[in-house]
Amino acid sequence: MYIGKSTVYRSTDGGNSFTGLGSFGSGNIDALAVAKSNTNYIYASKSASLYLSTDGTNFSALSGLPNQFITYIAIDPADETRVWVTLSGYTNGSKVYFSDNAGSSWTNISDGLPNIPANCIAYHEGTNDAVYVGTDAGVYYRDDTFASWQPYKDGLPNVVITELEIHYASNTIVASTYGRGIWNAPLFTLPQLDAGIVQINSPEETVCETSVTPEIVIGCFGQDNLTALTIEYGIQGGTLNTYNWTGNLATGEIETVILPAFDEGTGAFTFEVSITDANNGGTDESALNDAQSSSYYVSGGINDVTLTLTTDCWGNESSWAVYDSDGNEVFSGAGYGNLTTYNITLCLPDGCFTFSMFDSYGDGLAGTSFGCGSDGNYVITDDGGTVLVTMDVANFGNQADHLFCLGATNPGCTDPAACNYDATADANDGSCTFPGCTNATACNYDASAGCDDGSCILPDGCTNPVACNYDSNASCDDGSCIVPDGCTDPTACNYLDTAVCDDGSCAYPPVGFDCDCESTVNINATLGGTATADVNFNGSGAPFLATITMNFTNVGGGGSWPADAAMQLVDPNGDCYMWGGYNTDFGCANSLGNYGIWPGDWQGTADGLYTASIDLSASALTGNGTWTFSIMNGWTTGNDMTYDVTVVFDGLCVGDPADVPGCTDPTACNYDPAATMDDGSCLQLDECGNCGGTDTAGCTNAAACNYDPAAQCDDGSCILPDGCTDASACNYDPAAQCDNGSCILPDGCTDATACNYDPAAQCDDGSCIAPSTWYADTDGDGYGDENITMDACSQPAGYVADNTDCNDNDGDMFPGAPSTQEGIDNDCNGTVDPDEEVPPCMGDFNNDGQRNVADLLMLLGDYGCSVGCGADMNGDGAVNATDQLSFLAVFGIACD
Repeated sequence: MYIGKSTVYRSTDGGNSFTGLGSFGSGNIDALAVAKSNTNYIYASKSASLYLSTDGTNFSALSGLPNQFITYIAIDPADETRVWVTLSGYTNGSKVYFSDNAGSSWTNISDGLPNIPANCIAYHEGTNDAVYVGTDAGVYYRDDTFASWQPYKDGLPNVVITELEIHYASNTIVASTYGRGIWNAPLFTLPQLDAGIVQINSPEETVCETSVTPEIVIGCFGQDNLTALTIEYGIQGGTLNTYNWTGNLATGEIETVILPAFDEGTGAFTFEVSITDANNGGTDESALNDAQSSSYYVSGGINDVTLTLTTDCWGNESSWAVYDSDGNEVFSGAGYGNLTTYNITLCLPDGCFTFSMFDSYGDGLAGTSFGCGSDGNYVITDDGGTVLVTMDVANFGNQADHLFCLGATNPGCTDPAACNYDATADANDGSCTFPGCTNATACNYDASAGCDDGSCILPDGCTNPVACNYDSNASCDDGSCIVPDGCTDPTACNYLDTAVCDDGSCAYPPVGFDCDCESTVNINATLGGTATADVNFNGSGAPFLATITMNFTNVGGGGSWPADAAMQLVDPNGDCYMWGGYNTDFGCANSLGNYGIWPGDWQGTADGLYTASIDLSASALTGNGTWTFSIMNGWTTGNDMTYDVTVVFDGLCVGDPADVPGCTDPTACNYDPAATMDDGSCLQLDECGNCGGTDTAGCTNAAACNYDPAAQCDDGSCILPDGCTDASACNYDPAAQCDNGSCILPDGCTDATACNYDPAAQCDDGSCIAPSTWYADTDGDGYGDENITMDACSQPAGYVADNTDCNDNDGDMFPGAPSTQEGIDNDCNGTVDPDEEVPPCMGDFNNDGQRNVADLLMLLGDYGCSVGCGADMNGDGAVNATDQLSFLAVFGIACD
């Protein structure tokens, strides 16, 4: 056994004693490996230094490795001089080194690994130098067939790998991860066809020109030669370009491919490249190495500035970075030697930048404070020699930041969304602050906010779901949470008077017993491995604590421990609960754990008195009757041990319980299942659900139609107003059960065309009077023309109600009109009556058209006639003096 502290220690007796082999000064050793082929060969590292012992005792420093932290050492099991080391840090191309001469010289075998820390390495013995390396982004593989590493992620996660081991029995590799558990995968086998991207040479990190010419390395990682590839490349989120490669690569061969240039301008970008087809439609059996990406920054620099960095005695602690105003890393550097000056040229555009100097130890470049001959220093100058940045103090701690601007006359905040936006600024100096919650008492307080945006969420209650006063509506915890802190039931055996929030732990005595009851059992037995001893006893209750006292005698004289003892308790129902044992036990599914549950002093071989308390509150054991307690020697191959065990079970009582008075009627609301003697206290629920009450149930809502003022509790029968129940109302609702006062009763004529229309009426009462039809009486004879009408509520001028006029243009023509003896139908009966005919010329008795002497003579001749008289002038049937006078009135007048 070997242990690396500030000294390497070796034990040959199972760790009982150790021998120091070599000292490396202060600080612990970081990596240690002992050769299987020759245990005198021991490799150890501390920070960036590697040491070797070839005699198993004395160590000497090895050289030739970069000044980077060594994370792991692997040795060929068959040859102690063949060794691999992995390195941490972000120095590109410096991850894994190999030596075949015990560290006299080293070969860099980092091709194909990304610029991230390499954490561990595993050598596959019996192969062509197959090795696996674990990095911060998964596992990589290579052997003598390949000139570079390739990703190996067949069932392995793309996360930080902390350890690798090869399990030869299952032919798998096992990887432990940071935060993702342990994974295993099959060992590598060579596929038939596998094309892969080995690495991206460019673009990476920072480039000055906006025109970028990508350079990648492709490789053949299968048995078939690689003859053709389709490659897609471009900027993440942009349009991809296609490039067709042809050639002939055998297994393990690689080739650098220069892709056509493109120009995306300045800024931070992610370059993506992928293989979309191999050998013109062939089946690429591993897609895991078909794509890679690299982050880079295009400065488009028009200014050359120089960083002059001088290190102290611990150059590997120093690193630096330059950031633009958006926080993008433009340049960075690390991995420097001791007491060395570096002049580093940086191409930068106009604008403002932050230079950050870092020290991993935390003492800056203050070398003289720790015994170094001089302090370090740094300065940045522009191409005209103007100093832009200088070191303020040597001991700047872990980090020092400096703002500098190029080509800007008024640097400031140029982001319009910022609180301190400066419209006159010509370069962003990184000073922008943005809105957020500035109230330090708010749950979402933002210390970086420059102005308040009204988003603050102030404490408003307890947000802890397990607290007794948890408020589901609270969005910001106000610190008022009262978490469960004990049993708050005064009737419980473990009542805690200081508890304010019940934690569900209350324990009660068995029925008929009080809280201080307990049972004591004893076993005295000598048991070898897997042997058991039992004791039965009567008890009642639910045990919540076992207090164990054991006199232990190691009669077998071997390595058995008291902690090897397994114990089990079985209740009268057959349910079991066990605890203890080492690699065997009773097989009960409910187990508290093995030997680790015993106190630390039980894990030894000394005879003596051992005590322990076992919490049984989670066992769920309960019952009244025969209980069984058992003990077993829980080490399968354990030697004889004598156990003299006494166990006190709290909550498990022995003896007859006292009578418990109470209600024994299961139908009663105060039924007590623990009662053994009815005391006449049984009660029934009243209508309101009150145990032993006399309340009645009904509708207690005064707004309901069936409100019952005598009811003490509501029975859910309330019928609330829901419509008009009056069948005579215009808005009668036959589905309504309870009138809501909305009924609208008939109250007038609602027909706007009616003569008695009432605009205030809501419900028609049937009284509407429609307008009458009137007929035009043009000739004023009281009779109208049926073809000329007018509807009106009262008689319009010139209109009448009778439409039987046969000629509304002649006032002498209407129903019943007297004759005008003009030969027309004056009475509108459809015929010209005799009295309506035109009479002959009166007095022209001889019809010669003249009324003269001849006619007078005929009158005189008919004078005195009384019947059928031809000279009757006035139609009275006689001819007399009246007729004579009428004739003399027309004598001499010609007929018309």
